[in-house]
Amino acid sequence: MKQEENGLVYLSGGMFRGEQPWIHSERVIDSYEILFMVQGVAYMAEEDTDYTLQPGDVLLLEPGKRHKGTRVSENGCCFYWCHFLPAEDALVQFK
Repeated sequence: MKQEENGLVYLSGGMFRGEQPWIHSERVIDSYEILFMVQGVAYMAEEDTDYTLQPGDVLLLEPGKRHKGTRVSENGCCFYWCHFLPAEDALVQFK
């Protein structure tokens, strides 16, 4: 856990490369997650809202909401991902 000057706490992150075919698993997480699409197309939903993510798109997923893939990315895809919390929330969660 690393607190930044901007009031955010970085939890984890990296680059994901989905081989073809690929679909995002269903889950509910306790942090924010931001996705930065690099290559291919990813089909996602958060609760009842569907998204088709293409290179250059950014999606912010909220804690406590169910997200999942809605369709298979036939040609695979690549995106950066980062989990984070506002500093105040992280202090409560990690005490």
